[in-house]
Amino acid sequence: MDRSYKVYQAKYLIPKSDKGPAFTLNADPACFHAELINDGKICAFITRKTYAEAKHEGEESMKLGS
Repeated sequence: MDRSYKVYQAKYLIPKSDKGPAFTLNADPACFHAELINDGKICAFITRKTYAEAKHEGEESMKLGS
């Protein structure tokens, strides 16, 4: 069983409008997402307040298959 995770900062996508093209903004206050991946498919998507918390969740998910 192949497990991995990916952590990244949350962003908002502002769609294209009459006022201009689409663009992204970092979430404020900052929060972080983690995708927990099992056999190449996302099996969970979580949001945490800090990078360390999101990374910890990812690392813990890796231990589940051990």
